[in-house]
Amino acid sequence: MTYKFALSADDVSAVMGSLPAELQDPNTNGIVYEDPDLIVPDKHISVVQMAVSDLVNRRKQYLIGLAANARWKRENAGITSAGVPINTDDRSKQLVTLNRQIAEANPEYTTNWVGSDGEVYPVDAEKLKTMSNDLLTHVEECFKIFAEVREEIMSGDVTKPDQIVTAFTKPRQ
Repeated sequence: MTYKFALSADDVSAVMGSLPAELQDPNTNGIVYEDPDLIVPDKHISVVQMAVSDLVNRRKQYLIGLAANARWKRENAGITSAGVPINTDDRSKQLVTLNRQIAEANPEYTTNWVGSDGEVYPVDAEKLKTMSNDLLTHVEECFKIFAEVREEIMSGDVTKPDQIVTAFTKPRQ
């Protein structure tokens, strides 16, 4: 009796390469690849199943890493809020938060903000609150997209890097 695993030629190479040495020789192990199936005799099913499962899990972890990087890039790409183009790196987020706290304490507060375009923008307390709210919304959106993509990776709906790129390059809502 045999079991068939539907795999690409690249996946077969990865699976076969991860098997114990005595199972890697197709002339002696009875394992045959007939595109798209890896045909495995009963006596080797459990070992091959573990290798296939490991391959799937490693691929998912790789894709989750790509998604985390895409989230970070989008989060740090900057936004425009209250007519001011702002950086969204960690330092800029801290400055926006600090200025919001000052604006909350002093409604008459004004300052000059250097936009991500290098221009200077006069901003008042209300604009600072708007900038802070928009920045928080932006960060939350990035984490929401990541959570959705991660779930789709784990379910097997997202299997390719270009699907991740697409998810993170959609326009802001």
